[in-house]
Amino acid sequence: MKRPIAIPGILALLLVTASARGAEPAWQASSEPVVRKGRGAAAKRARKPCVLRVGNSYRMWFEGYWGKQDIALAESDDGVHWRPYAHSEPVLHWTRGEGLVGGPAVLRDDRGVYHLWYTYNPENKWGGGRMVGYATSVDGIDWQRFRGNPVISNTDDGVARNPSTLSVLKHGGTYHMWMSGPGIYYATSANGIDWRAHGEVRLDKEFPGAILAPKVIRHRGRFLMAFHNYDWDKRQGTLRFATSDDGRTWTTGFLPPLEDAAGPSELLQIDGRWHVFFTRKWQIWSATIPADAGADTE
Repeated sequence: MKRPIAIPGILALLLVTASARGAEPAWQASSEPVVRKGRGAAAKRARKPCVLRVGNSYRMWFEGYWGKQDIALAESDDGVHWRPYAHSEPVLHWTRGEGLVGGPAVLRDDRGVYHLWYTYNPENKWGGGRMVGYATSVDGIDWQRFRGNPVISNTDDGVARNPSTLSVLKHGGTYHMWMSGPGIYYATSANGIDWRAHGEVRLDKEFPGAILAPKVIRHRGRFLMAFHNYDWDKRQGTLRFATSDDGRTWTTGFLPPLEDAAGPSELLQIDGRWHVFFTRKWQIWSATIPADAGADTE
């Protein structure tokens, strides 16, 4: 009778290898907010960041609340340490006819001109009725509103009934917009002003609760979206990540979910890691994960 051959070294190696393959990279969240409320930032709230890399530095526009809701700006040399512009004096104020200004989406074109799409309520009331406005700026600070606002009305067919967060990018000569309120909706434009709505996007999976706050970039020939999934029963927000070829149909699971987080920024790659900025407890935080954690690297 043959005796079984013991190969503990090889078995241990196989177990370690299997464990390593099964280990999922985890998000590392900042220990403190990168933009605080009440300390050089919005007096009561800071949320819904939109982040751009400009040259070798970074700029963040976010929704702030001082009793009236406006849009403020923070800046960073490294994407890690942020300083509010002018103690977070708003860079886009509410006006008569444009109250509750927020949900910013910002692009910078080849001429250095900044383009801002934002949400507002013409009656300055909570609870619904938001529109989408448009403005331009040569420095990202002093903004000129488009006289024909709104560029999207909540009564238009195929758009969100109460737009609250926007994401805009330009690809292939076309502007692409995603908006939430509730659900996520998609629209396109040749000039950033006249929009064609394409209705609500489709995710490959159903998630409990609400789907909100899309922020989209281009990555390796596809659209890559961060979005907020709020579970009403658990009263908890989770950031999820999805990819799409056409902007309408999305495959989730590109990156692991980020728990206890809301209102994300666009994903950015800095020093070999994905960075996302997000809202938690009315302040803005950051989290990072290795860039090779994405599903398309498997």
